[in-house]
Amino acid sequence: MDGLPQVPDGKFQPPFEMNCVEKEVKKRVEAAFPGRNLIVFQCTQHTLGLEPEQWRVLDQAHRKRNLAEYEGDMDVDDQFLEALIRVADTIAGKLQDQD
Repeated sequence: MDGLPQVPDGKFQPPFEMNCVEKEVKKRVEAAFPGRNLIVFQCTQHTLGLEPEQWRVLDQAHRKRNLAEYEGDMDVDDQFLEALIRVADTIAGKLQDQD
């Protein structure tokens, strides 16, 4: 139970356990910023019922994020950004509907 209003407790299946890197990041963030609670938030198609094309947008965002972070390649066009915002809005709506 995380007690975060934006990620309601008990509405989803238990999260995957953090990997060793995520656990270290959590420890350091929470030590540096008392009162912050770092969690792993993962969702699955079974939880939200997103369409395959929406998952492809999220996958593309993940790949573009990795390219930007690790290779300095920040190639994001307006069309992709608009699609990503639409999917994020859909996810936010589905999460609010589960309250």
